[in-house]
Amino acid sequence: MHSNFESPLKITEGVVEACGELEWAGESEAFVTVTLTQRDAPAVGGASSRSSFKPPDDEWMLEVKPAGNQKFAAGPAHAIGVLSAVDGGSVSVFHWSQDVQLEKS
Repeated sequence: MHSNFESPLKITEGVVEACGELEWAGESEAFVTVTLTQRDAPAVGGASSRSSFKPPDDEWMLEVKPAGNQKFAAGPAHAIGVLSAVDGGSVSVFHWSQDVQLEKS
């Protein structure tokens, strides 16, 4: 199983709606963790799924709030994702990083 970020990602009041496709390969559930960094704003934030995504979900979506009093702004950002997929009694972990664009909704 793997995923990527959709780009551009939407910003509402400084909070990013991060999302991406889920491509299932027999797994029963998946958990996603995301970190976004924006140097120009500057802003950094992270989010993790509180519950799992399960087939036939075709995408994941997380609300990424910036730390402290920061706000994400329109422009380039760097995103890192970790997807943990459960397949029977085992867990596979997929890491990826990607440059994305942030865009006001």
